[in-house]
Amino acid sequence: MYESDLFMSHFKKMGGLEYLEGGIESGFKQATKKEFEPRLLQCKGARYPRVFAVDMKADSVNQGDVFILDLNDKIYFWPGDECNVKEKMKGLEITTNIRKSERHCHAEIYFPKENAEHDKEFWDALGGKPAVINPATDDSAAEAGNDPNMTYSLFKVSNDTGKI
Repeated sequence: MYESDLFMSHFKKMGGLEYLEGGIESGFKQATKKEFEPRLLQCKGARYPRVFAVDMKADSVNQGDVFILDLNDKIYFWPGDECNVKEKMKGLEITTNIRKSERHCHAEIYFPKENAEHDKEFWDALGGKPAVINPATDDSAAEAGNDPNMTYSLFKVSNDTGKI
């Protein structure tokens, strides 16, 4: 997916965009009470960092981006050694917003790189710390909309013509 710089600039004051799975209740889909599912979020992009969910495994983590591990009552903020300042800022903003808006301040934020115990908890939740963390990936693919993790489709279903 590719959004123009102009489009992305409209979301700066609102904290940017977050891509979520799911939809809304309709005649085709019944809403059910949502059970909490742990998630790993990746913050990637040089100019307009985007946040999206990735697989909950250690292999999803790389040195060039920021990762947020949301375990409901514990939220871990893990910046890669080569991430940029905008990714860090966006990651901290998202982490804080999750704590305030989604957890109503009942979650704690941890920084695994600053504490060995939290580091172990972070990696254990992802299946164990790898011997070598994946190297950074190029942000230009994400900026250009060529990153396979950031490929989404938007469909419009309408009966404007009398047919669906």
